[in-house]
Amino acid sequence: VEFRNFRHVSGDPDSLAGNGISSLLIDRQGRLWAAGLDAGLNLLDATTGKFDHWKHDPANPGSLVSEKVWALAQTADGSLWVGTRFGLDRMRADGSFEHVVNPLLGPAPADFGEVAALYVDPRQRLWVGSAHGIFRRDADGSWHQVLPADPAQTVDAWRIDGNGEEVRIATVRGLLVVGPDGRAHRVARDALPDT
Repeated sequence: VEFRNFRHVSGDPDSLAGNGISSLLIDRQGRLWAAGLDAGLNLLDATTGKFDHWKHDPANPGSLVSEKVWALAQTADGSLWVGTRFGLDRMRADGSFEHVVNPLLGPAPADFGEVAALYVDPRQRLWVGSAHGIFRRDADGSWHQVLPADPAQTVDAWRIDGNGEEVRIATVRGLLVVGPDGRAHRVARDALPDT
C-alpha cells in the first residue's frame, strides 16, 4: 500500500485549493473530486497530479454559490450535485453551476439553507439534508419532504447513506431509517444515546 498526500501549496495554482476537505467523490469516469471548507470544488488530474478548481466569484452568477462545500453526489445522468453553506448547486457541462430551487421551501436557491448531506439511492433519487430538513428529489425532478415519524424528532442530517431500499440518516439526535411509509424512524431509541 502506498499513500500520496495532497495539500494546498501557497503560490501553486495546481495544488489543492485548501486543506480542510469535507467530502470526496469518485465519479462515473473514475475521477477524484475533493471539496471542503473554503476549498471549493477540486478535480484531480490523475496523470499530472494537478487540480482544477471551482470557487465562488461574486461577479459571476454561474460560479459555485459558496466555497464552503459539505457534500458531493452524482446521479446516473452524470450530474454532479454540490451541497454548500448557501444551498444546493448542480454543475453544468460547461463547468458553470445551476443554483437549485426547492419549491417546497421557496422561490430562491438560498431558501435551501446549508446543505450538509447528499445521497443518491439505487432508483437515482437524490436525498438532500438541509438546514430545513430532509428532502428527496425524484428522477423526474419532483421534490418531497421526508418527515420524522416522531414530530418531536429533529431532522438535521450530518450524513445520509443507504443499502438497497434502506436509507439511513445520521442526525445530532440519533440515527434514523426511512421506512416503507416514507417517514424517518428513530433506530434503537433505548440503545443509542441521544448524541
